[in-house]
Amino acid sequence: MKKNIEKYLIHGEPSICFVLRRLFDYANKKKWYEKYFAFDIHGTITIPDYRKLEKSKVEFYPFAKETL
Repeated sequence: MKKNIEKYLIHGEPSICFVLRRLFDYANKKKWYEKYFAFDIHGTITIPDYRKLEKSKVEFYPFAKETL
């Protein structure tokens, strides 16, 4: 199992953490101090329903809101 995990590591940390660390280092070097993030939650923490015409009622997966 350890070999399976190692393929997702870069310099001993998870690849997404490595990429984010490089991104933050680069932004600080350029003196870009504001960071903006966008998250696509549709189908990740909310239940997709493409048939709805009205988007006011969003259904979350069980325990998604509590986890956030």
